[in-house]
Amino acid sequence: IISSVTLMAIYVVMMIYGLYYLGLWNFSLLKESLIWFFSVAFFSLIQINKFVDSPNQITDLVVDNLKIIVIVEYLVGFFTFNFVIEFILVPLVVVMSYMRVNTQSNQRQEQVYKFASGVLGVVGVVVIFSVVYQFFKNFNYVANRQAALEFFLPIILSALYLPFMGFMVVYCTYQRILIGLRNSITVRYTEIYARFVTMLIFNIRIGLLERWFTIVAKSQLQTIGEVNQLFRLFFEMLKREKASEDIFLPEGWSPHQAKNYLLSEGIETGHYNPTCPMKSPEWSSYSKLVDFGSGMPPNKIAFYLNGDERAVNSLKLKLYVHDLQHLDNAHKKLLSCAEILTNHALERDLNCQFSQVIILGEEAVLNGPNFKVTLSKNEWKNHSNLGYELVFEVSVLKGVAA
Repeated sequence: IISSVTLMAIYVVMMIYGLYYLGLWNFSLLKESLIWFFSVAFFSLIQINKFVDSPNQITDLVVDNLKIIVIVEYLVGFFTFNFVIEFILVPLVVVMSYMRVNTQSNQRQEQVYKFASGVLGVVGVVVIFSVVYQFFKNFNYVANRQAALEFFLPIILSALYLPFMGFMVVYCTYQRILIGLRNSITVRYTEIYARFVTMLIFNIRIGLLERWFTIVAKSQLQTIGEVNQLFRLFFEMLKREKASEDIFLPEGWSPHQAKNYLLSEGIETGHYNPTCPMKSPEWSSYSKLVDFGSGMPPNKIAFYLNGDERAVNSLKLKLYVHDLQHLDNAHKKLLSCAEILTNHALERDLNCQFSQVIILGEEAVLNGPNFKVTLSKNEWKNHSNLGYELVFEVSVLKGVAA
């Protein structure tokens, strides 16, 4: 993080020097620049890892932080409160912003996130009313060029900061991937070759880079020939995905359609990749564990696909019941997902009897002409709260698939 902050500081100094050279910055704007630096620039940087997978959201991140700083800049830059109020206000906004950033995606700290957002909301309302009042009271001052520079400086700096954020996404990704290659490829010259070719082929296409590395990490590459072979397999896989065709029972399901079956429930799997590219014909994909409920720990659900390079032959939902006090809600969540999955996969509704089995958390099997639906239960006897796992699976019957 020290190197990242250093790079950020150098870039910001270069930005400000450029504005100074163009006559858009002077030393009277130092206070506004420092406030922007320690709010928008710093808070955007510490969130950079959240946007490695979604670099297009960087603009939203910077703009979101800018909403707060524009108000604070207008307040402390134009219409200054007395020292005591300003001494309390500025650190309060910084601390609440930091709390909000670090709890935004953590359901367990949802109350902290709401509290920080509420405090910032109250401060924002107070500032807006104060600014409106002072605006009309001091209109001639606001209208001058210096005041305009003070107001628009955060917006200008934020716009110029976006390229740096894009660079940092690429930089952080390559830093992690190159370290990963060193750990995954034990033969030194093969690792150096893999590094060079990876940077040459993928350059700033970090989405492909991330996916490539997940496959490399499973492959135990030792020779340059194996690296080249894996590159060929990777781009053949991408080509096959672009020419994706519909697949029907009894063969299975299209991987690139199946991964989106549960989007309406907020569940999406990652890419459909080979499980062990150099040794096994099996392919798979899975979602992140999705937390729901208010238990500590909360109940969780995940979605898994398994098959071969052409077709998925197993669609699996796993419900992890940690909170026994809310197991009814957990079973209802599994039922909701199972009904959607069955409708997409089999083009039929889940029958009432099987739905009731899910609600009760029991085991069951339903055989169709070319498919099988099962519900199995695995109790955690050694678990502290005696939780369990329910697995709902729709699969192709073996010996029937084409």
